[in-house]
Amino acid sequence: MASVAFTRSVSGVGDSDMVAWSLGAGDTGKPYMMANYADRTVHITGTFGSVTLRGSNKANPDDATAGDWFDLTDPQGNAITLTAAGGELIAENPLWISPITTGGSGYVVTILGVK
Repeated sequence: MASVAFTRSVSGVGDSDMVAWSLGAGDTGKPYMMANYADRTVHITGTFGSVTLRGSNKANPDDATAGDWFDLTDPQGNAITLTAAGGELIAENPLWISPITTGGSGYVVTILGVK
């Protein structure tokens, strides 16, 4: 299991921010601070096992320490754990966001945040 850095880019749409992780099976994305973007959407592609999106409000969360994280949910209260390519609106607004994978390969997890 690797701890993978994110790539950040400006989407060019108003006050927005875009971050992406390229992950393999069992990888964890390094945390990204995105709390000042109240509206966030995640888009996930890859050859699937599953990807879970998680958040933390700890000052310095450890991406490998499960107790530092909680599962993020969609507006219906379902955990954002995708087993097929898709997208979700993120209901919570934690200080940090990080994806974690099981099985599969070639994942790309992209989050767009808008102020």
